[in-house]
Amino acid sequence: MFKEFMEFAEYEIKAVRAEDAALDEEEQRLRKRLDEIVQMRSNFMVNDEALASYKSACASNRYTCPICFIRHNTTYKMKPAPTDSIKSAFKCPHCDTTIEVQI
Repeated sequence: MFKEFMEFAEYEIKAVRAEDAALDEEEQRLRKRLDEIVQMRSNFMVNDEALASYKSACASNRYTCPICFIRHNTTYKMKPAPTDSIKSAFKCPHCDTTIEVQI
């Protein structure tokens, strides 16, 4: 009878070790994701500063692509693009962002 208790205990130890290993993997995954989130937040702070810079850049070129400027710190002049609406459209030649504006 004691043998059965020992076998059950060994089985339970294996199960607990497997759960522990799974938790280790989950912890590593979460730590990696947390590092990604910290980096994203850092980028948002930089983007706030980039908005002020973008306003300055628009003084010399009102059609600077905001996506390229804020996300990639590059300056691309948006070009007029055809549109079916009554609004005018401008498209970035680099990232293909299209912005419609009311004339």
